[in-house]
Amino acid sequence: LPSSFTEAQREAYGLVALAKQEAELRIGNAHDYLSGLRDALGLRSLLVQAKKTHIRGQIKTTRAEASIERAAKVVQRQEAGYKRNWRAMGILDVKTSLGQPGYGLQELQEGDIKGLQSFIENPQYNGDPAQLPWIWRSFGGSAPTTASTSEVQKLTWVHSQASRDRWWEEHVLLRAESERVVLAFRHAAREWRAVQPSAELPSEVQRGIRAYGQKKGAMYEELTKEAAVFQALVNKHWSVTLEKQARAALAEIEESSEHMAAEPIIFEDADDLY
Repeated sequence: LPSSFTEAQREAYGLVALAKQEAELRIGNAHDYLSGLRDALGLRSLLVQAKKTHIRGQIKTTRAEASIERAAKVVQRQEAGYKRNWRAMGILDVKTSLGQPGYGLQELQEGDIKGLQSFIENPQYNGDPAQLPWIWRSFGGSAPTTASTSEVQKLTWVHSQASRDRWWEEHVLLRAESERVVLAFRHAAREWRAVQPSAELPSEVQRGIRAYGQKKGAMYEELTKEAAVFQALVNKHWSVTLEKQARAALAEIEESSEHMAAEPIIFEDADDLY
């Protein structure tokens, strides 16, 4: 093949035209291997999840582990095939920038070879598709039409909704907690102010207990004032911030909903969500 020769040798042997044809074939093969890699990763994730959820007993566990091992070997074959074509593309000087034939293809790193579900379930993932490994965002530079792309859109949309719900829940809890702190300090102040020593105690001890109660009451009254000021600041700050963030989040979700409505996402089987 022309990729087995240097650029000077290809020119000397008249292989320039064949090199262009090989480059086109290499690009197509790379996309095929990339698609196969996504499918293999999905199958491996599905088998691992099924083993954790449904498999019990030594015999069934052994069979499940054998299936997972076979799926892992398929992942390795697809990975090796992509890397082989990627190296050939480099030798043939295939361009991968925007608008070029190889656009959407990148060098495959170890961290890119991850199942989609395991990555999205990572607590560090905030719903931004740009955080996903590039293999789940590369579709030959064309509009997303594959089942894998639909999964990215659907899972990202669901993740964004969950993030929004957690945001609102934390806001409600914070405001409720700030109110409870004020009430707790106010109650403590009243309790300490109302402390009355036993009449059986010496007068000096009674005066000391009353003085200590008044001191603690004054301390909690001061804490009540500070907590009330903090509560007012929190309510004022969050009322403005939350309005802006809520509008942005709702706009993002509505945009995603419109996109999903324009291109319906159909899953033939719930198990396809890997």
